[in-house]
Amino acid sequence: SSLLCSRETTSGRHAASAEARLLRWSMGRWMAPHGLQSGYCALSGAKSTIALAFSTDGTYFASTHGDHTVKVFDSSSWAIRAVLTGHERTPWTVKFHPRSRRILASGSLDQSVRVWDIERAECIAHHHFLFVVSCISFHPSGTILAVTS
Repeated sequence: SSLLCSRETTSGRHAASAEARLLRWSMGRWMAPHGLQSGYCALSGAKSTIALAFSTDGTYFASTHGDHTVKVFDSSSWAIRAVLTGHERTPWTVKFHPRSRRILASGSLDQSVRVWDIERAECIAHHHFLFVVSCISFHPSGTILAVTS
């Protein structure tokens, strides 16, 4: 399934935009022939969704937002599992640990990376850099977290 933000699926000026038409066309052209479906998940209270990630087993879905939070959802019901707070600016990237669905990392415009335990909804590690963190990635072994600006 794919998720669509409300500005791309609602009627009004945004629905008529070229981007919305292109999105609808690509979903019909590329998803339907392969038996894939799309859907809409309303993220109430979410401001400006920036990045998205699924846990490797598909149990959880995480998103970063302009309100400086990382939200974690149950993929089967889309119910909010955790709202992770602590970044001073917008988290720009999010990745699940490749071997543990309960561990999540986020990188932010506040020049920091946070590692979260989503079962406890708390930050378990924090590192400040001298640059804005634009991308992070776990090594498949889970022993290295790469960070870039």
